[in-house]
Amino acid sequence: MTQIEPIHQFTKPPRPTVLGLRRSAVLETLFSLAFLVALDALALSGTRYWAINPHPFWIVVLFIACKYGTREGLMAALAASVALLWGNLPEQSLDQDSYDYLLTVLKMPLLWLVAAVGFGELRQMHIRERELLEEAVAGAQEREHSIAQSYDWVKQLKDQLELRVAGQLRSAITTYRAAKKMETLSPSEALQALEDLVSSALSPQEFSIYLLNDKSLDVSVMHGWKESDTWKRHFDQNDPLFQSVIGQREVVCVANPDQERTLSSQGLIAGPMIDRDSGEVVGMLKIEKMNFTDLHLSNIQAFTTI
Repeated sequence: MTQIEPIHQFTKPPRPTVLGLRRSAVLETLFSLAFLVALDALALSGTRYWAINPHPFWIVVLFIACKYGTREGLMAALAASVALLWGNLPEQSLDQDSYDYLLTVLKMPLLWLVAAVGFGELRQMHIRERELLEEAVAGAQEREHSIAQSYDWVKQLKDQLELRVAGQLRSAITTYRAAKKMETLSPSEALQALEDLVSSALSPQEFSIYLLNDKSLDVSVMHGWKESDTWKRHFDQNDPLFQSVIGQREVVCVANPDQERTLSSQGLIAGPMIDRDSGEVVGMLKIEKMNFTDLHLSNIQAFTTI
């Protein structure tokens, strides 16, 4: 059976990080803030946009939070706060107390932190929903692959069974026609033809033909027998196999537990050879060894026909 290759699911490459933060987010934040600070220093007042509202650093904080999530958004808010306040603290006016001054200094960083958390969590929600959808799609692809694999397996099995059934049917028909032709042969020719017929139709490794001699069965053909085999060459009338095959004219097979005891480890299947004209039993055909897969109903029917 042809082996079906498994689906290679798409896996995301690992994303480089710095201290648990996306490296691209860190670089984008640093370059953006550096550009804004350099622009202010070279072309503007150098106060890092204290007087501009909304502050340009908002663009960096909101962009990073919406693109990457909460952690990277907080990192951008902290970096923007450092870029704003490092060496750039405003002067405290005479009418400001320490609390007012502290509020003036920290108002913008606090707003950036709050915005980073809010927009970052919104982005995290979208990321979680996307991951759930990706897992659902991966599960659907896996189920689709399993169904397709099962379908191909069943289809191949059906084709094999159809070929096997067709072969068994042809074998049974060929066996029947060959057996009909044997009726016109002499006894010696019939035995030789029967040996060839059984060998080609049933493909056993070992089988034998016994002829009825008075009240006993004596082996006449020993196809495939080895010196180490312990098959009986003679069955008298008291033997259970003789009584079943010759006396009751039964086909016995190891597939039946009762008949297995009758065979008594002397083969797999045995049956009487009957003269169709006179109706007399003339002997026994017995198969000692054959492949397990060949011991099926069609071959048993072919054996009965022979």
